[in-house]
Amino acid sequence: MSNTTITLILVLIFFALTIMDYSRRTFGVQLLQVLSLGVSFFVAKEYFLPLAEKLELIIPFPGYSMTSDFSYYPDAVLTNMDVIYYRAMAFALILVGVQVIKSFILYLFSPSKYRKGQGKVLSLGGFLTGFITAWFTLFFVFAILSLLGLEGVQGFLSHNSVAEFFIRRTPFLTHEVFNLWFVGIAIAI
Repeated sequence: MSNTTITLILVLIFFALTIMDYSRRTFGVQLLQVLSLGVSFFVAKEYFLPLAEKLELIIPFPGYSMTSDFSYYPDAVLTNMDVIYYRAMAFALILVGVQVIKSFILYLFSPSKYRKGQGKVLSLGGFLTGFITAWFTLFFVFAILSLLGLEGVQGFLSHNSVAEFFIRRTPFLTHEVFNLWFVGIAIAI
Protein backbone atom coordinates (compact mmCIF):
# COMPACT_ATOMS: atom_id res chain seq x y z
CA MET A 1 0.00 0.00 0.00
CA SER A 2 1.15 3.51 -0.74
CA ASN A 3 1.74 6.19 1.88
CA THR A 4 -1.32 8.06 0.64
CA THR A 5 -3.56 5.01 1.04
CA ILE A 6 -2.30 4.32 4.55
CA THR A 7 -2.72 7.98 5.50
CA LEU A 8 -6.24 8.08 4.05
CA ILE A 9 -7.28 4.98 6.02
CA LEU A 10 -5.85 6.40 9.26
CA VAL A 11 -7.49 9.79 8.66
CA LEU A 12 -10.88 8.20 7.98
CA ILE A 13 -10.62 6.07 11.14
CA PHE A 14 -9.66 9.14 13.17
CA PHE A 15 -12.58 11.12 11.74
CA ALA A 16 -15.03 8.28 12.41
CA LEU A 17 -13.90 7.79 16.02
CA THR A 18 -13.89 11.51 16.77
CA ILE A 19 -17.33 12.07 15.23
CA MET A 20 -18.79 9.04 17.05
CA ASP A 21 -17.43 10.31 20.36
CA TYR A 22 -18.68 13.87 19.88
CA SER A 23 -22.11 12.72 18.66
CA ARG A 24 -22.73 11.20 22.09
CA ARG A 25 -21.84 14.35 24.02
CA THR A 26 -24.24 16.86 25.53
CA PHE A 27 -24.87 20.21 23.86
CA GLY A 28 -22.93 22.08 26.55
CA VAL A 29 -19.87 19.90 26.03
CA GLN A 30 -20.13 20.28 22.25
CA LEU A 31 -20.35 24.06 22.60
CA LEU A 32 -17.43 24.16 25.05
CA GLN A 33 -15.32 22.11 22.63
CA VAL A 34 -15.85 24.51 19.74
CA LEU A 35 -15.25 27.53 21.98
CA SER A 36 -12.09 25.98 23.43
CA LEU A 37 -10.68 25.39 19.94
CA GLY A 38 -11.20 29.06 19.12
CA VAL A 39 -9.84 30.25 22.45
CA SER A 40 -6.80 27.97 22.22
CA PHE A 41 -6.05 29.25 18.71
CA PHE A 42 -6.18 32.90 19.76
CA VAL A 43 -4.19 32.30 22.97
CA ALA A 44 -1.55 30.46 20.94
CA LYS A 45 -1.51 33.28 18.40
CA GLU A 46 -0.75 35.80 21.14
CA TYR A 47 1.85 33.90 23.17
CA PHE A 48 3.68 31.48 20.88
CA LEU A 49 6.61 33.77 19.99
CA PRO A 50 7.89 34.31 23.58
CA LEU A 51 7.43 30.60 24.30
CA ALA A 52 9.29 29.65 21.10
CA GLU A 53 12.37 31.54 22.29
CA LYS A 54 12.34 29.57 25.55
CA LEU A 55 11.81 26.24 23.78
CA GLU A 56 15.00 26.75 21.77
CA LEU A 57 16.92 26.29 25.02
CA ILE A 58 15.06 23.11 26.02
CA ILE A 59 14.02 21.08 22.96
CA PRO A 60 16.52 19.97 20.30
CA PHE A 61 15.59 20.39 16.64
CA PRO A 62 15.42 16.80 15.34
CA GLY A 63 17.09 15.53 12.22
CA TYR A 64 18.09 18.76 10.53
CA SER A 65 21.10 19.28 8.33
CA MET A 66 21.73 21.59 5.40
CA THR A 67 21.18 18.59 3.13
CA SER A 68 17.76 17.81 4.63
CA ASP A 69 15.01 17.67 2.05
CA PHE A 70 11.67 19.14 3.14
CA SER A 71 8.67 18.09 1.07
CA TYR A 72 6.59 21.25 1.46
CA TYR A 73 9.05 24.10 1.88
CA PRO A 74 11.34 25.90 -0.57
CA ASP A 75 15.11 25.93 -0.14
CA ALA A 76 14.97 29.64 0.73
CA VAL A 77 13.59 28.90 4.21
CA LEU A 78 15.80 25.91 5.06
CA THR A 79 18.32 28.03 6.96
CA ASN A 80 15.52 29.12 9.30
CA MET A 81 13.73 25.79 9.74
CA ASP A 82 14.79 25.65 13.38
CA VAL A 83 13.05 28.98 14.12
CA ILE A 84 9.91 27.81 12.30
CA TYR A 85 10.02 24.48 14.16
CA TYR A 86 10.20 26.16 17.58
CA ARG A 87 7.37 28.50 16.66
CA ALA A 88 5.24 25.53 15.62
CA MET A 89 6.09 23.59 18.79
CA ALA A 90 5.22 26.60 20.98
CA PHE A 91 1.95 27.04 19.11
CA ALA A 92 1.11 23.35 19.52
CA LEU A 93 2.02 23.30 23.22
CA ILE A 94 -0.29 26.23 23.90
CA LEU A 95 -3.10 24.58 21.93
CA VAL A 96 -2.70 21.35 23.89
CA GLY A 97 -2.40 23.24 27.19
CA VAL A 98 -5.69 25.05 26.66
CA GLN A 99 -7.36 21.77 25.67
CA VAL A 100 -6.06 20.11 28.87
CA ILE A 101 -7.46 22.99 30.94
CA LYS A 102 -10.77 22.62 29.09
CA SER A 103 -10.84 18.90 29.88
CA PHE A 104 -10.12 19.59 33.54
CA ILE A 105 -12.93 22.15 33.72
CA LEU A 106 -15.29 19.71 32.02
CA TYR A 107 -14.34 17.00 34.48
CA LEU A 108 -14.99 19.27 37.47
CA PHE A 109 -18.23 20.88 36.40
CA SER A 110 -19.98 18.32 34.23
CA PRO A 111 -21.66 15.41 36.02
CA SER A 112 -21.93 13.53 32.74
CA LYS A 113 -20.40 14.61 29.49
CA TYR A 114 -22.45 12.06 27.56
CA ARG A 115 -26.16 12.38 26.96
CA LYS A 116 -28.65 9.59 27.44
CA GLY A 117 -31.09 10.13 24.56
CA GLN A 118 -30.62 10.37 20.82
CA GLY A 119 -31.63 13.82 19.65
CA LYS A 120 -31.10 14.59 15.96
CA VAL A 121 -30.02 18.17 16.67
CA LEU A 122 -27.44 16.99 19.20
CA SER A 123 -26.23 14.29 16.82
CA LEU A 124 -25.82 16.87 14.04
CA GLY A 125 -24.05 19.19 16.47
CA GLY A 126 -21.83 16.32 17.56
CA PHE A 127 -21.06 15.45 13.95
CA LEU A 128 -20.07 19.04 13.17
CA THR A 129 -18.09 19.45 16.38
CA GLY A 130 -16.32 16.13 15.87
CA PHE A 131 -15.56 16.95 12.25
CA ILE A 132 -14.13 20.38 13.13
CA THR A 133 -12.09 18.95 16.01
CA ALA A 134 -10.69 16.11 13.90
CA TRP A 135 -9.80 18.46 11.04
CA PHE A 136 -8.17 20.96 13.42
CA THR A 137 -6.13 18.19 15.06
CA LEU A 138 -5.03 16.57 11.80
CA PHE A 139 -4.01 19.92 10.31
CA PHE A 140 -1.63 20.56 13.19
CA VAL A 141 -0.30 16.99 13.22
CA PHE A 142 0.56 17.12 9.51
CA ALA A 143 1.86 20.70 9.69
CA ILE A 144 4.25 19.87 12.53
CA LEU A 145 5.35 16.60 10.92
CA SER A 146 6.18 18.56 7.76
CA LEU A 147 8.68 20.63 9.79
CA LEU A 148 10.66 17.64 11.04
CA GLY A 149 13.88 17.08 9.14
CA LEU A 150 13.80 13.34 9.71
CA GLU A 151 14.26 11.42 6.47
CA GLY A 152 11.57 8.84 7.28
CA VAL A 153 8.97 11.51 8.06
CA GLN A 154 9.76 13.53 4.95
CA GLY A 155 9.74 10.35 2.86
CA PHE A 156 6.30 9.50 4.21
CA LEU A 157 4.98 13.00 3.47
CA SER A 158 6.48 13.42 0.01
CA HIS A 159 3.91 12.78 -2.72
CA ASN A 160 1.27 12.13 -0.03
CA SER A 161 -1.84 13.84 -1.38
CA VAL A 162 -3.80 13.46 1.88
CA ALA A 163 -1.11 15.19 3.96
CA GLU A 164 -0.69 17.83 1.26
CA PHE A 165 -4.42 18.49 1.25
CA PHE A 166 -4.46 19.11 5.01
CA ILE A 167 -1.27 21.18 4.98
CA ARG A 168 -1.96 23.35 1.95
CA ARG A 169 -5.74 23.48 1.55
CA THR A 170 -7.27 23.77 5.01
CA PRO A 171 -9.50 26.85 4.95
CA PHE A 172 -8.33 29.68 7.23
CA LEU A 173 -5.76 27.59 9.13
CA THR A 174 -3.27 27.09 6.29
CA HIS A 175 -2.97 30.78 5.53
CA GLU A 176 -3.21 32.06 9.10
CA VAL A 177 -0.93 29.53 10.81
CA PHE A 178 1.83 29.49 8.23
CA ASN A 179 1.84 33.29 8.10
CA LEU A 180 2.35 33.30 11.88
CA TRP A 181 5.07 30.66 11.84
CA PHE A 182 6.92 32.15 8.87
CA VAL A 183 6.60 35.85 9.77
CA GLY A 184 9.87 37.60 9.01
CA ILE A 185 11.31 34.47 7.38
CA ALA A 186 9.52 33.93 4.08
CA ILE A 187 6.89 35.66 2.00
CA ALA A 188 4.44 32.84 1.28
CA ILE A 189 4.37 29.08 1.19
